[in-house]
Amino acid sequence: MKEYVFTLRPTDAPALATVRHLPRLQAAGDGTWLWLRIDGPADKAVWQLPAQQRYMADADGVLFPIGHVTPTGKLPTLAWQKLTDFMPVAPPVSALPGVVQARYTVRLVPSSNDHESAALLVPFDVWRDYVVTAPSARLARLCFAVSERHEALILGTPLPPLPGQTCWRQHDLVLPAGFDFEAPFLGALTARRLNPQHDAIIYLDTAGHWQRILHTQFVAASRSAVRHTQTQLSHG
Repeated sequence: MKEYVFTLRPTDAPALATVRHLPRLQAAGDGTWLWLRIDGPADKAVWQLPAQQRYMADADGVLFPIGHVTPTGKLPTLAWQKLTDFMPVAPPVSALPGVVQARYTVRLVPSSNDHESAALLVPFDVWRDYVVTAPSARLARLCFAVSERHEALILGTPLPPLPGQTCWRQHDLVLPAGFDFEAPFLGALTARRLNPQHDAIIYLDTAGHWQRILHTQFVAASRSAVRHTQTQLSHG
């Protein structure tokens, strides 16, 4: 069976995230190029990759540039891997990781999609001052947790009208409003990787940092809960 073969620069490895979910794709590196091969018809997304060369390979691995009948080389002997193994997902970490060739770091990018607001990140003192005077009815549908950096993550609806980072929710992930993953499938993969037990909320920011907050660490919004939190922070 004939195969399509593509070569990419190593610096273009992040582009492979757009085709990582497609079956029948294999990849390898030779130190100069990233090689991608697929048996049979290639998906439209594959053709949109920033490939430097595109070939048709025959059963003997002889390479024919697309649209030409004269071969220009032969498919090298490489350690081919399924694309999902060649480029494993690396979740964002609390310190930005170094770049490893052909390894893709999950990141958030600006998005024009509209999402319902589901969380708000504010300094704890801003949240505390609001709770002191807010009607109990406004607090009844909210819960919160506070980080070591004295930031309050508030969940619920409607959210309080406070200055802070508005967020939306995807799976167990809380993402800043106006941002999303580069590829749709990365949300589910990241959630499984960072929260395999589904026992926490993961907050990610645009700098690649993340915080894991257990469901048990969220408490119902009330004046007494805020006072108790204030006491703990003061003694911490």
